[in-house]
Amino acid sequence: MPVYLERETDYNSPFWQSQDTCQFISNQMPQKVDVVTTYHTIAKTGTIPEGEGRAFHVEGLMIAVFLKEGQYTAINDFCPHQGAPLSTGYVDELGAMTCPWHAWRFCIKEGTWLDNPKSKLQVPVYPVRIEGDEIQVGLDLEKEETSPSSE
Repeated sequence: MPVYLERETDYNSPFWQSQDTCQFISNQMPQKVDVVTTYHTIAKTGTIPEGEGRAFHVEGLMIAVFLKEGQYTAINDFCPHQGAPLSTGYVDELGAMTCPWHAWRFCIKEGTWLDNPKSKLQVPVYPVRIEGDEIQVGLDLEKEETSPSSE
């Protein structure tokens, strides 16, 4: 037999007083999300050896930047398995980075977990650009705007 828990509901709250509860909820939800990418200089070109990675602290994040075949890529520096620094892992000829602690492999371009391609597990990736002799990593910042609620 199912057990039902009784719960006191405040029917005087604005949620229940609204004629259209869906409209009430949508007025409280962000209506528009703008994503702005800001680029941060992390190093000079030539400071990361070919086929290796280095870790950089950017806006509270640790980001691993790799140089493979003349192209810079950036992923989150923490392995989702147990937090190992991915920047110290081995990068093979195909661009797969092997975690130094437990050998989990991630694509340095897409962040996908290569040991289980059907998995949704991946590490975040960040855009990289070169401005002059500076390596810059982009971080996406969301600006939320809420529409004024109707009174």
